[in-house]
Amino acid sequence: MRDTKLYIGCLPCLLNDYPNMHADYHHLAPGRKRLGHEYGFGMCLWHHRGERDWTWGHVPMGEMRSRLGPSLAREKRVFIETYGSEMLLMELNNFALSLWHAEPWLEHLMPAAVMHTVQRHHRGLCG
Repeated sequence: MRDTKLYIGCLPCLLNDYPNMHADYHHLAPGRKRLGHEYGFGMCLWHHRGERDWTWGHVPMGEMRSRLGPSLAREKRVFIETYGSEMLLMELNNFALSLWHAEPWLEHLMPAAVMHTVQRHHRGLCG
């Protein structure tokens, strides 16, 4: 969880070319049963709960979606159509973490080359 929050950040933001947004940790909970800390991925307040954080406080809510894409809390079906299932995003998070373990970077400073590798991997997972 800690490494995801510090080194990967919000996956949907990363896929939208906004890397390293501060992230909550979204736990997978199929059937409302949380699987545990190793099952999840990072999402900012917008993508996770449909809320603005202090960095977006001045942006109208309607504009949030046009800038950052759909929120899981507000539009689950569209979110999944856009980014993939929660399980797919967890796999993508694990892939990104494997890149960090291979060549660590500083907190909130994912290199652009790594971001592009994660984006290509996402396209491959989505088919």
